Amino acid sequence: MRFTVVRRPGYLKGNVFCGKCQLERGRGDNRLVIQRAVGSNKAEYFHFFCLARQHGQCTSRHIPLHDVEEAVIRH
Repeated sequence: MRFTVVRRPGYLKGNVFCGKCQLERGRGDNRLVIQRAVGSNKAEYFHFFCLARQHGQCTSRHIPLHDVEEAVIRH
């Protein structure tokens, strides 16, 4: 699977932060960014992930884009 950080406009861009960082480390300033993955079947999958995860400071998992959008709509 190939991964790419997506740089495109979106209504959630810059507005979604990591709840795990807030709960475990008291830091709510870590943004979630969108990543695009291309599977072996050439299908595209979009996920959010915490920027602190890249530096080994967060253990949160990737969250499917659809799940984040649904949570925002429900809120």
